[in-house]
Amino acid sequence: MSENNRSEKELLADMVKLQKTHNKRQLVLVCILAVLVIVVVIVSIIVVPKAVSTLNETKNLVMEVEDNMDGIEDAISGINEVMSGADTILNDNAQGVADALTAIDSIDIDSLNNSIQSLQDILKPLANLVNAFN
Repeated sequence: MSENNRSEKELLADMVKLQKTHNKRQLVLVCILAVLVIVVVIVSIIVVPKAVSTLNETKNLVMEVEDNMDGIEDAISGINEVMSGADTILNDNAQGVADALTAIDSIDIDSLNNSIQSLQDILKPLANLVNAFN
């Protein structure tokens, strides 16, 4: 029985040693975990406000871009209206210009020159007569 007691004492001593080793390892793991938690908290305190600020700035920029896009759409709509009006004016005036060119082309230039020459011939003696009274 003393052999049994001894082996029990040895077993208990071995178990105590093993338990102390496990306790030391657990203490090291707890310390590492505590350091990680502290790092995460510090990073959260530093990074989260910056991230929120960046997101707010991004939101504001997106809103400004949307407002500018609305303005651009309005400007393009206005340009389209102006172009439509200019197109209508050009179409309306194109017919008038075409009619005027047709009328100008139909004029007999030789007959017009002859008529002008005849008028000059008639007015020349009249001009001489008027000049004689002056």
